[in-house]
Amino acid sequence: MIIVGADSGTSLLNERFQGDGPFVTCAVKVEAPYNTPCKVMYKKARKRRVIEGEIELALKLAREEGADEVHLDIPGGRLSRKK
Repeated sequence: MIIVGADSGTSLLNERFQGDGPFVTCAVKVEAPYNTPCKVMYKKARKRRVIEGEIELALKLAREEGADEVHLDIPGGRLSRKK
């Protein structure tokens, strides 16, 4: 099985120890035994469109490599939950 996953990350923290914005979005292709990437794509993250960038990059890599599964680790903690 071929799996593609995508995520974004930051390494600089502000004075309140919060991430100072995403710096890179990365998509990775793995195959069994799933412990080493076979192919990696990355691009500069867009601060206001991080999730969109992850989806675009993951789908691009999945289409190019014929992935069986795509994994997106998207937290919902900051989504508005209107009652």
